[in-house]
Amino acid sequence: EPNGDPSDLCGLDLSAASLVGADLSGVNLAGASLVAAQLNDAALAGADLRSSDLSRASFLGANLSAVDLRGLDYQCQGQTVVGRPTRLSGANLSNSTLSDAVFTDGEPILDADPCGEAHPDAPELSGVYWAQADVEGAKMHSLSLERADLSFVNFARTDLRDVCLA
Repeated sequence: EPNGDPSDLCGLDLSAASLVGADLSGVNLAGASLVAAQLNDAALAGADLRSSDLSRASFLGANLSAVDLRGLDYQCQGQTVVGRPTRLSGANLSNSTLSDAVFTDGEPILDADPCGEAHPDAPELSGVYWAQADVEGAKMHSLSLERADLSFVNFARTDLRDVCLA
């Protein structure tokens, strides 16, 4: 817990941690490594996950409402850290709630090929398992969802402008 604040876990290496059912709502996990972590049924509503590595993590049934997944600069231990794309490659988001989550910021890159140029702050989403995820109202414009299994995903009110679905 950087700076003694239990809600500030930025930059920590939590790879392969078992956080099943944990309440991490509103926690700053920006820049943290959660590679292969188990976050099934965890509460992460409003958490800051900017520039974090969530590769191969399992979020089965987790509440990720209003999380920030952008690859933007963030504050950690009083310092500004240069952001990089958040990594979700191979993550399991099945049956999770991502309503009102922020995947990208600003406006879509309307003049670009949606399957060629990704939004600069878009997360890496290759191999994500989305089955029955609820992304209602999420900001997902200018993302690549190539070869994604989007079976039974709730996209109501989701901003999908300029998304690559090839």
